[in-house]
Amino acid sequence: MRDLTQWQALDQRLPQLIEEQFAAYRRLAHTLIGPEDGPRDLVAWENAKKAALGHLQALIRIYSAVQSQLATNVEEPGAGQNDLFALLADVRRELEDSDEPEDFTS
Repeated sequence: MRDLTQWQALDQRLPQLIEEQFAAYRRLAHTLIGPEDGPRDLVAWENAKKAALGHLQALIRIYSAVQSQLATNVEEPGAGQNDLFALLADVRRELEDSDEPEDFTS
């Protein structure tokens, strides 16, 4: 039998990390740029927003990989997974409403 301890630890930790990263992305996405902000400020804000989205996408991909590793041993999703599915639905809705690319579905 395979030792799934590390996969299970990731499975427990990732939902919180995804939720926190989504909150960070939303803060950046909804930050307003003022007239006193210069081109460097705008570029820095855009880069920070793209980096936050990239981290969110990476966490979602990692979560998918963890779930595929645990799939043979998990009979049905637990309450934490249902909460994460709701969070991911919120992420998708938020990104559909933004101008960012939606390439994190893989």
